[in-house]
Amino acid sequence: MPADRFRRDLANAGWANPYHGFLFFTPSSMKNGKIHQINVNFAGTGIGLSGNPQFIACGSSFFPTGTPVTTASGQGASWEQGVELSSSMTGIITKVKFWRANDEPMGGHTANIWSTSGARLASAPFDETASPGWQYATINFPVTAGTHYRVSYNIYNVVAKTFGTFTNGPITKGPLTAWTSYYSTPAGSFPSSSSTSNLFADVGASIRRCGNMKTAYPSW
Repeated sequence: MPADRFRRDLANAGWANPYHGFLFFTPSSMKNGKIHQINVNFAGTGIGLSGNPQFIACGSSFFPTGTPVTTASGQGASWEQGVELSSSMTGIITKVKFWRANDEPMGGHTANIWSTSGARLASAPFDETASPGWQYATINFPVTAGTHYRVSYNIYNVVAKTFGTFTNGPITKGPLTAWTSYYSTPAGSFPSSSSTSNLFADVGASIRRCGNMKTAYPSW
């Protein structure tokens, strides 16, 4: 691809010719949640640009096609539950999702992201559908590689779950690792009690430049 696009940062830096940008359209085959490596070379050579390689992971998720085996009653109390996760790469949690069980009422559910010490770092309402199943909240929360976070949601009547998912330890998908589930009562409180069940909290995460890559020679 030609590196002939205008870059304001190069012009501001005093380059006589700031037309050294290029635009790479990320193929859909790379938006599968896995980690992909990208190298950019000068055409016809094996010489790479400064900054090679770059790594991306687009649409990472723990349970993209998972469905719960059973449900559990809230026993008259409201609950907060979710999963502790970390990422091997710095990036953005773009969405939080949870599985709304058949008997859990629609509406009033909130996604929360916490530090492991109990500080609420972000929250957003779910954009819920009339049908049960996965519900989504747009949150766009930046995560730091190696840092643990807890992602949770609230329920009023019934939680969807699968027993024993974390019995054998954490689950890693692409750059993301789910360590185990956590829960608490009432809703909105920090989930501090651990569980090996899958409580069907999940994320959609994009790790570095998952849109089209607009960048510049000599360093990208």
